[in-house]
Amino acid sequence: MKKSIYIVLLVISIIILLSGLTMSYFHDKSDKIQIPFTTGTFKVKITESPINQEGWKPGVDNAIPLVWSFKNVGSQQAKIRVKLEGEWNGNYGTLNDQAVGWDIMDKYDLDWEDGVYYVYDGPVDKNEKVSIGFDVYLDIGLDTENCDAYSGANYEITLTLDAIQADGSWE
Repeated sequence: MKKSIYIVLLVISIIILLSGLTMSYFHDKSDKIQIPFTTGTFKVKITESPINQEGWKPGVDNAIPLVWSFKNVGSQQAKIRVKLEGEWNGNYGTLNDQAVGWDIMDKYDLDWEDGVYYVYDGPVDKNEKVSIGFDVYLDIGLDTENCDAYSGANYEITLTLDAIQADGSWE
């Protein structure tokens, strides 16, 4: 009798043991997987801009230096690019836009890649300030028929500043 009780208890123990193993085999719980998303502000501000220029004289030797500075005032890194466009403003006839020359200043030449846009080479960290400058000159020798028309004419420069997140693409 004792033997049969031991056998029954042994069989019940084996069933409980196997059911527990089987239960844990089919049930599992993983650790939490956290994927952080960080938000932030993205803002670039023009901190320095040239003032109106008067008395502009023709010639490369009379080039006027124009410098713009930008500061990343956001909380994320940024890539920036600028586009500069100029045009004659007012009733001055047909003045040649090609008579105005733009040469990037030597000290900024290595920091910016030129093309349609001047793209800053590398990301701009938060609170970092970057600058770009040009020597702008009037070469009316290219437009000898309208030399007098340039006297008193206004040339306006428009700067377009684009900024995207540092790992973004301009496309």
